[in-house]
Amino acid sequence: DDPMIRPFISFLLPTRGRPALVQRLFRSIVETATVLDRIEVVLYIDEDDVDSHSLDSPDFHVAKIIGPISTMGAYNSACLEKARGDVIILANDDMVIKTPGWDNRIIAMNAEFEDQIYLGYANDLFKKSRFCTFPILSRRTCELLVTPYPAAYRRAFIDVHLFDIFKRLQHAGFDRIRYYDDLVFEHLHYRTGKAPYDETYGYGRQGRFSDD
Repeated sequence: DDPMIRPFISFLLPTRGRPALVQRLFRSIVETATVLDRIEVVLYIDEDDVDSHSLDSPDFHVAKIIGPISTMGAYNSACLEKARGDVIILANDDMVIKTPGWDNRIIAMNAEFEDQIYLGYANDLFKKSRFCTFPILSRRTCELLVTPYPAAYRRAFIDVHLFDIFKRLQHAGFDRIRYYDDLVFEHLHYRTGKAPYDETYGYGRQGRFSDD
């Protein structure tokens, strides 16, 4: 990939102990995107997760942060700082993109809002319209929120935090939420029976909800 071409879409992807799942997500991006030069993935990998340190793709730009174990909010904030895209998508390593041309759809959604203030989300085939599992924000929305992914969130609830903000806006008469039922970012989570329960699902589980 040409480092001079600035990507339009940045996936933020903290990952731990799942190089095979990250490669599966990478394959799904390659198989479904229209223009791979538009896309980058920013990985945060823990220092002790040596098996994941070599993750990369010959097909699109991958930026890597290898650093200390931290909170999910801090991971995503570090990834955001390194991201270059106009559109920022929070991703999980147990996600797979199923819809061909999804990047065109996201670019069209971004163009719909002149002031670039919106929350978009795809169908994860689990929570579906009920919840924004993989929130899509413009860079401008991230800047206006100042800390869109607060470090106080250790494990979960960043998506809830964002959904709450945009639900309040919707209630106040500003509907800036866009959900696309036919845009599938499948969440292959163990609770759906689509993945085995692994160490990463249980990682930090003892305090998973204690701060939230």
